[in-house]
Amino acid sequence: YEHFGLKYSIIAPHNVISVNQSFNDPYRNVCAIFIRKCILGENLSIYGDGKQTRAFSSAEFLFDPIQKLFDSYDGGLFNIGADKSNSILEIAQL
Repeated sequence: YEHFGLKYSIIAPHNVISVNQSFNDPYRNVCAIFIRKCILGENLSIYGDGKQTRAFSSAEFLFDPIQKLFDSYDGGLFNIGADKSNSILEIAQL
């Protein structure tokens, strides 16, 4: 902004899940990893006690907040995500 005068906002969505996400990445997105392992009949890997929590956000519910940011520029960093969290154990049980 200081150099070119271009306005910007940084949007950081967290733990997004979607039916169209990649299920082939073995290192991130625990929901996709668990789904892939279930399809393949493999055991789920849970590190630690599984009580770690994440707030998972369905992609479809992020469109409206992102559109509002485009329509009313404020600048800055915006963390977007769900307000309800689940433990890794709860996700594994699902």
